[in-house]
Amino acid sequence: MYGSMNNHKELEFKLYGFMIQLLDIFKGMKLDSEEIQKITDVIELIHIRKYKVAVVGEFKRGKSSLINALLGMKVLPSDVTPTTATINRITYGTEPSLEIHFHNGAVKIVDISDIGQYVTMLTEEAKECAAQIKEAVVRYPTVLCQNHVDIIDTPGLSDHYDMSKITLDMLEDIDAAIVVISALSPFGDTECKFVIDLIEKDNIENIMFVVTYIDQIDESERDQFISKIYKRICDNVYKLLNDKTKKDLLELAKKELSHTFIFGVSSTMALKSFLTGDRNLLEQSRYETFKTELYKNLTSQQGLNTLSKSIKTIINSCNHFDVICPTMIMAYQNKIENIDYKISCLKDNSIRYKKQFRDVLVAIEMTAHKSSTELFKYKNKFLERLTHILDNNTDKDSTVNALELVAMDCSNEADQQGKVLSVLFVNQLYIGLNELIEERRSIILSHTQFLSEVETNLLKAYDYTHKDLEEIFESFGTPMFHWQASPIPVKNLYESYHLLNNAIHAVDVSVQTFFNHWNIFFNAVIQWWMKRLENEILELQLKIEKDANVEKRRLQNELANLSVLYENKTKNIDEIRQNVKAIYELIEVNYE
Repeated sequence: MYGSMNNHKELEFKLYGFMIQLLDIFKGMKLDSEEIQKITDVIELIHIRKYKVAVVGEFKRGKSSLINALLGMKVLPSDVTPTTATINRITYGTEPSLEIHFHNGAVKIVDISDIGQYVTMLTEEAKECAAQIKEAVVRYPTVLCQNHVDIIDTPGLSDHYDMSKITLDMLEDIDAAIVVISALSPFGDTECKFVIDLIEKDNIENIMFVVTYIDQIDESERDQFISKIYKRICDNVYKLLNDKTKKDLLELAKKELSHTFIFGVSSTMALKSFLTGDRNLLEQSRYETFKTELYKNLTSQQGLNTLSKSIKTIINSCNHFDVICPTMIMAYQNKIENIDYKISCLKDNSIRYKKQFRDVLVAIEMTAHKSSTELFKYKNKFLERLTHILDNNTDKDSTVNALELVAMDCSNEADQQGKVLSVLFVNQLYIGLNELIEERRSIILSHTQFLSEVETNLLKAYDYTHKDLEEIFESFGTPMFHWQASPIPVKNLYESYHLLNNAIHAVDVSVQTFFNHWNIFFNAVIQWWMKRLENEILELQLKIEKDANVEKRRLQNELANLSVLYENKTKNIDEIRQNVKAIYELIEVNYE
């Protein structure tokens, strides 16, 4: 279907095209930004073809020495004690150079001969410096890295918790691993568990093994020794995974280890041969064969890595599309249903609110009536004072003068009592109104996603204070007490008056009129205030319903568009998936 496997470029081109299609679909439908970034990263990988190979293993396994041998000279610090404290990335450069990249983002260019001052744990000062470093980037003119390959030296495992963590965290960002095993202590339990961790990593496509210190093994037994170590690796890994719950991982391990790369090498002998020019020593180190086979492995795996990561990303993105689109459609449906539910609740609450409105109105009116009846207490008080004057004064002029003073005092006292009633009424009105407002506000604020910021702030401002109510009272004009009939007889008609009956009549009609004025006043204030409040709330409610319906129509349109896109793009996704699976099967057949 896709021709010969010799043409990686053809397959890459096809996969690249599929990823561009996926990118257009995901961006056009405004799908998961994280998934878009994953696709973009792999597209970038096809462009730059970067292949990251980590040299990993426990401490004292000779990792740095192995890399030095690959470079052809001692560049990285190596010692009989574990020293590497940072990630050291070897990348291609036309001239040897060293960049120190710090965790804070700073980059420092230093002489490559000073690398030991930054990346080791040989001294406390170096250790403190290494803790600030993210990685050291060594640029070096080595053929091994010329084709976009980075070799990464890592701190030894089981050496120090912080060092182990640096290595384990870095594993998420590599493509291949060279596991360094010492011939002096070959492949223990912790190394076995670490290899299983590597196999589990979805991003690691290629696991290789290098047995160092091979010069410590008799030359005639080295090949057999390497074979035994390979068997030990397989047996120990399979044994740990021989569990029903790890069946899939066991199959993956068998597949990975069946075509793994394993070589024995003496880095020390190789480095000595470079210095002395001793070809025999170089041959004994097995370095030349190792380097040739490693280069071939990395070159072939680099191409496969790009294909494999492209295939995995495409398949995962297609599967993600199958999940995320129905999820988004359901989310839209839920939002629309929620709007309908909230509008329904708002209408139901409006009906309930009107009843509460009437109840509060009645309660406030009763309070007003009860408060105004307090005025009648002064009726008897006025009469008592008037009667006392009439009983104790026989002189006409003194009686009239006394009655005038009492009438004035009574009028002032009535006005004062009116002010007291006004304060009491304001308190009752304040309590009643704010209870009503608070409940209504809580209902409407639950729908604020449909309101603009200005409208929401306006609603929150519906907090009426005593001062507001007092100002309303003043604007309506508080009733004043006036004698509707004078309790004081006209002097020239003094003899014909029945003074007590006249006083009783004056008090009755004046207090009743004052009482009526207060009731009218109370009712006017209540009706005006309640009407204003009702209009404000209902106006806001209508605004909410209008905006909610606008939002609903917007969601419905977006849902309709998404549903059409999903239906149309599903066909594209299925076609991409089928084509990519065909490529995967072709690769499997050719590399089985």
